Amino acid sequence: MFSGMLVGDGYVSNRKNGFGYTTYSISLFNTKRELVELFYNLHFDLFGEKGKIGCRKRKGRKDLYQFFKYSKISFDYVVNDLGIPYGKKAAKVRIPKIILESKEDIVKLYFFLGLLITDGFVNKKGVIGFHMASKNLLIDLNKLITCLWGFDKEVKTVIQKKKYFSYQLNLNKGESKRILSDIFFAAIA
Repeated sequence: MFSGMLVGDGYVSNRKNGFGYTTYSISLFNTKRELVELFYNLHFDLFGEKGKIGCRKRKGRKDLYQFFKYSKISFDYVVNDLGIPYGKKAAKVRIPKIILESKEDIVKLYFFLGLLITDGFVNKKGVIGFHMASKNLLIDLNKLITCLWGFDKEVKTVIQKKKYFSYQLNLNKGESKRILSDIFFAAIA
């Protein structure tokens, strides 16, 4: 779930501080504090390092919560082992190969759940969807969905204001119901 959440709403950075030293950080941003706290706990479970949770008040908008941790250990794992890019990742991020090639379906299922709760949605009718800047991420997600549930979905291109490209992958109501049921039963198992 950690890697799915990081791919969805995370940010990985290796910037220079005011003294010329490189700092390595992992962040997660979300308007739901409970998701940021979940990520905090997952990070601690994986790396044994406590991060910080902050809140940014935004006039006329929901508060934005942030998990933040300076850590070369978690940075190296995320970038080198998972292959999640640092810096602006929205258009180039993909599902880590270690997830896609895992023989354990539960690994794929928890990645899917992490991505769903951060960057996906379930509408009022119970339909799951994803709308993102990375076409390749959604192509990878379709492979993961096909592997787990046998649904082969189309990745649709959306053009906004006649110049901005984004991509969508949507499941139908029956497919969504099956996936949500599998996630529920995996969580209680």
